[in-house]
Amino acid sequence: MSNIQSVLGFDYGTKSIGVAIGQAITGTARPLKALKAKDGIPSWERLKPF
Repeated sequence: MSNIQSVLGFDYGTKSIGVAIGQAITGTARPLKALKAKDGIPSWERLKPF
């Protein structure tokens, strides 16, 4: 089993919350879909578990 580290990053705003994932081994990151928010609170009902 490998020991690869991934990191989730969040950029909180009042209208949207940006999400990104980073890889420690490569030192790179890529954006994921931004979440809509109202006054900095995400629409929790739109987030569903996989």
